[in-house]
Amino acid sequence: MKKYLLVSLIVVAAVLAARPTQAKETVEVFYFYESGCPSCQSMNDTLAGFKNKYSIILATFDVSTDTDNRAIFEDLLTLYQMPSRQTPTVFVGKNVYVGYSAAITSEIENTIIQCQAVRCDSPQQALDQYYEYLAHPEQESSNGLQKKSTLYLTIFMIVWPLLGATAIVIVIKKYRKK
Repeated sequence: MKKYLLVSLIVVAAVLAARPTQAKETVEVFYFYESGCPSCQSMNDTLAGFKNKYSIILATFDVSTDTDNRAIFEDLLTLYQMPSRQTPTVFVGKNVYVGYSAAITSEIENTIIQCQAVRCDSPQQALDQYYEYLAHPEQESSNGLQKKSTLYLTIFMIVWPLLGATAIVIVIKKYRKK
């Protein structure tokens, strides 16, 4: 009896030990700052702490002197529909955080945790899709045309048979009266 109990415990322990743990997703964070900005330096320190604490890829962009970084910043602001051009600005998943405060850093951390649990789109993916659209805008319009064609076909397939059935019912009722 003790032997079976011991074997059962070993089997249960082996099963629990062999269970795969859920891997945490790596989260991509885009951080835009200006040199000489005190809030930016505070955000930089906070994000460095997050990088040590969580599995994140931190891409930093100095927009004060680098025109390429400024262009990326402008494109992301356009994509995320953000009118603000202030720094520090942090992009995580589909969220944008402008400025530095305890509340903002807490929100960023919560978003990182959420994106680790459930994969979030990265700012780089959004940029890639945007640049692909800019390179081939006709694909979007043909895709939109295909959606419209599908809608019209669906309406045609549903409405015409209903109209036909209604017409048949009207004709049958009319001839029954005679």
